[in-house]
Amino acid sequence: MIIDLMIMDSIQRHSTTKKNLVVLDDVDSLAQLEELCGACKHAGPGSNIIVTRRDKHVLNSRMVGKIYEVQTWSSGKSLELFCSYAFRETHPQKGYEDLSNRVVNYAGGVPLALEVLGKALYSRNIGFWVSELEKLENCPQDKIQKVLQVSYDELDSLLQKEMLLDIAFFFKGENKDDIIRVFDACKFYPTSGLEVLQDKALISISNSGKIEMHDLIQEMCLNVVRQGIKHPRKRSRLRDVEEVIDVLEDKKGNDKVEGIELDLSQLVHDLHLHADTFDKMTSLRILKLYTSLGNRSGIVHYPDMLNKLSNKLRYLEWNGCGLKRLPASFCAKMLVDIRMPHSHVTELWSGVQDVGNLVRIDLRECKQLENVPDLSKASNLKWVNLSGCEKLQDVHSILSSDTLETLILDGLQESQES
Repeated sequence: MIIDLMIMDSIQRHSTTKKNLVVLDDVDSLAQLEELCGACKHAGPGSNIIVTRRDKHVLNSRMVGKIYEVQTWSSGKSLELFCSYAFRETHPQKGYEDLSNRVVNYAGGVPLALEVLGKALYSRNIGFWVSELEKLENCPQDKIQKVLQVSYDELDSLLQKEMLLDIAFFFKGENKDDIIRVFDACKFYPTSGLEVLQDKALISISNSGKIEMHDLIQEMCLNVVRQGIKHPRKRSRLRDVEEVIDVLEDKKGNDKVEGIELDLSQLVHDLHLHADTFDKMTSLRILKLYTSLGNRSGIVHYPDMLNKLSNKLRYLEWNGCGLKRLPASFCAKMLVDIRMPHSHVTELWSGVQDVGNLVRIDLRECKQLENVPDLSKASNLKWVNLSGCEKLQDVHSILSSDTLETLILDGLQESQES
């Protein structure tokens, strides 16, 4: 769960006088629980706060009044749900009765498992059902994880699998349109691919256009990447805090690494980056270093300059980056989305770059930013936030864009905006 600090501020401002129902879904840790509950402490009289979490120990806190364990479904209700997906009816078709009961027993009353299995077995013949059930029952893995991996294994396209893993590691909860652009730049063909992932109950799209994924599906995807690969540096994607720190500090990254996510608010000790930290990560497509909480224990120590960043980067998010600029050798041709709020950059890069894929720039509150790059070749630029960039000298290269839909300049001097 990533906390949006603007949402926390909204909770604090709007919950003081009215009776509220606040749902804190999928709380990651005790620290996150304390931060969120702190934002809710001024809720009006009679308010209720519901916290969801799969690990019970996080809820064993003085802030939690009562713990309710969600019960699994009964066999009758489970069979009805399964059949609604497997047969588009409320009962098994003739000849499938025993097999359906075997599936229901295996799923253990978990609705998501019933849905995934039902969609995977829909319109399949009895022989296929028997084969799938034998495979599930004979593999020595976690039962639910095996169920969920059925839909992953049956994805026809490697590109669909790549998208699913990227969502699980980096883009759960992100805006669908933003991520479609990133996937387009990766040649993943997301318009049809995301529909397939939805049809198989691997993702969903919220009413607000966010890509959502069940925690169990996410966990399955994380395990897929870890399977059979002991050393993190050899994995395609990294998001475990300790593993990412180890790879970054000890310069263990290589061309196997395609994506890195690190929540900087989870740093317990200082993180030391080096000029050559990213030199060998030539396949890096996604770099996401963000802060989910307002405070962190560890400090990030930066070199004067990075030697390299992968020229294959499509998505760059680096909150509070301490660098003054991106590496001189960095080619931004494939970059779609750059998010570096609260950073120390004075400029991103100098000169003119072919940035025809660039759609979004977020440099809000970059107090040292003096120049934006020449964006005359940014033929798809749509969204720019430069609010709070007090030292910014000139924004005319952005104002001249024919494709720009949103430009945020709050906090700039009048001469800068004119």
